[in-house]
Order: sequence, then structure tokens, then C-alpha cells
Amino acid sequence: MEAGVLSRESGASQSDGVSSEGSSEGITREQAVIAYTLTSAYAEFQEKEKGTLEPGKLADIAVLSHDIFTVPIPELPKTMSVLTLVGGKVVYKAKAANIN
Repeated sequence: MEAGVLSRESGASQSDGVSSEGSSEGITREQAVIAYTLTSAYAEFQEKEKGTLEPGKLADIAVLSHDIFTVPIPELPKTMSVLTLVGGKVVYKAKAANIN
């Protein structure tokens, strides 16, 4: 997520030194979340079972340390999972977290 969003929102320099500001190659934060959820489910032919939060669908959930839709770009790479549920079971829980 970070690479696509950074190139679009921050005008980050690419390895060749050319600024990508205003680049049409980057994606928005919302597009990144859709790519990781609905689009991934679609690629697996599983969009009727998962990919969106709807009654009757599978819902693995990650609680993040930052709001990825509003956190400043430089802070985005510091976002970590605080709690992760898969199949309704906790598979990861941070010992201590600074939740913003």
C-alpha cells in the first residue's frame, strides 16, 4: 500500500530522481484498501464470500495503530497491526500499543 500511495500523494522521488508528483501511476489510499480486499477476493473468485464487510461474508480483521486514511504520509509506513482476527479467532495481539 505504502509505495503506491506515497508516489501519488507525496510526490516522492523515484530511484531515477524524477518526481512522481501528480503521477497517474500512484493510487489513493481508498484504492489501495480496495486492491487488498475486494480485488484480491475477485482474483480468487471469492468475491461472494469475502472482500467486503457484509452480513454472511467472511471477515478477517486487522485493527491498526493509525487511521490509514488520515495519517500524514511520513507516518504511514509506521502503521502496525494492534490486533488481528482470522476466522473469528485472535491470531495476533500487540503487547502494548500507542493507538492514535
